[in-house]
Amino acid sequence: MGRLLQEVKDEGHPTKTVNPLLSVARQKRNWLTHSYFSQLSVELTMQTGRSQMITELQAMIEIFRQATTKFDNITMPIARRYGYTDEMGAKAMVELLAEMNSKQNP
Repeated sequence: MGRLLQEVKDEGHPTKTVNPLLSVARQKRNWLTHSYFSQLSVELTMQTGRSQMITELQAMIEIFRQATTKFDNITMPIARRYGYTDEMGAKAMVELLAEMNSKQNP
């Protein structure tokens, strides 16, 4: 993500307004990916712990959505200049979902 931000900056787009949110999103993503469940394994066994985790995960989802929206607002105009279309994005999403489904249901 850092490299992508640098490329956006090199294109002449200010990133100061999005940097703090993306930094938080990256920290949350890394924690969720690498440590979240192992750090909270005991809480996962109790109803109150699971409820707290659900609340925390829902808050993370909102942070990720906000970061995606802000980042898309910056990057999509650049991508469109290079020929990227909504159809290309839809096709990529279909392919990604198909790949994911094939791995889950071999």
